[in-house]
Amino acid sequence: MRYLIAALLLAPAAAFAGGYAIPNEDPRDLALSQATVAAQTGPEAAHTNPSALAGQKGLAVTASGEMLYNVTTWSDPALGRSTLQPKANFPPEVAASYGNTLPNGMPYGVGLAFLVPAGGSLKWPTNWPGAARIQYVEQRVWLTEAGAAIQPHPLAKIGATFLYYRIQETLTQQIPIPGSPGLATLGMSGGAPTFGVSGEFHAPDDIPFTLGIAYRHQAPLELSGHAHFDNVPPSFGTLLQDQAATERLTVPNDFYVGAAYDVLPNLKVMGSWNLERWRDYQSDTFVGSKGLVISVPRNYRNAWLFRFGGEYTNPSFLPAQHFEAAPGHDLAEPDRWEQLGGFGGGGLRDHPGLARRCRLPVRLLRHPPRRRRRRVPRHLRHARSPDIDRRHVPASGPLTASPTRPGTSSEVNATPAC
Repeated sequence: MRYLIAALLLAPAAAFAGGYAIPNEDPRDLALSQATVAAQTGPEAAHTNPSALAGQKGLAVTASGEMLYNVTTWSDPALGRSTLQPKANFPPEVAASYGNTLPNGMPYGVGLAFLVPAGGSLKWPTNWPGAARIQYVEQRVWLTEAGAAIQPHPLAKIGATFLYYRIQETLTQQIPIPGSPGLATLGMSGGAPTFGVSGEFHAPDDIPFTLGIAYRHQAPLELSGHAHFDNVPPSFGTLLQDQAATERLTVPNDFYVGAAYDVLPNLKVMGSWNLERWRDYQSDTFVGSKGLVISVPRNYRNAWLFRFGGEYTNPSFLPAQHFEAAPGHDLAEPDRWEQLGGFGGGGLRDHPGLARRCRLPVRLLRHPPRRRRRRVPRHLRHARSPDIDRRHVPASGPLTASPTRPGTSSEVNATPAC
């Protein structure tokens, strides 16, 4: 029966493996396959490449999200078929940044990002054939990042980040007791801080080439929680007792390096390579408050991935309207059309729960819709006075024109003559 408790305690670690990593929620990064480490333009740089915060001007805020809908069917010739109960999940991402210059003219920037980089929600039908392995999993990995960057040289930016991971997970599985199956539930949570460093480097002589790097250090943390057993026969009561449980695990370090090149003034191509050091995840060790200690070897190896994308801005053939193919609102660049496309692929070696990935999202964006010209009230359009000729009104008189902003028409304000 000790092995039944062991199976319960071991399942959460398998759930945290990289198979539960999810795509970045930012629409631009998602559309470009997250190949944007060298092409950050907004507050979401606080997560992707904090060094790009330097050089941004003023305050900017973005809020975005994505919908994840997982459908999985399990089958066995002898046991039949089972399908996950459908459930949509909506992980969010919120980022804010502020940029300015120091008294000596050196650009700087600060930023904050909050997102869900990993997690999952899997609920199988009650009493399905694999219920003794897993019945229900709910996992959330929250990440908060606070970063700062400076630009000590026109061709170089450097940044640093403080990160805090918070993991919450709950799982339920059936205990296969002959004639009276019980139910076991384990809830665990924990958090840990870590750090990151990043850089962005530009080519000299106005060559439109950018190199970006970003590194996040590993975060060793301890999960703690409680195991609860329901519907346990009296004969098993001494073995299946409610008890506290702990586990130590490590969020792996990851490293991104990428490049971007402006082929045309409004066409940018980019690519990146990233490494996740899952080899640090050597084993799972669980300690129960009733004296149970279990260690299971994992021996994972590293995972790596290539990503590529292209961005075309301000296309002349698009009408002046507002459209997005992905949720989110970017306040950092309010007058730009973007047509984005990307794809990514990579290789993973001996890494359970992961497979080759390929994405082809597209996004169209313009913020905000074109402003309408302000109308002058009808009774003021032909304001006349016996003593004033409209053709010779001085600049400070009752009929004046406001300054013209590039790309918009003049606005005329009139006041009645006295």
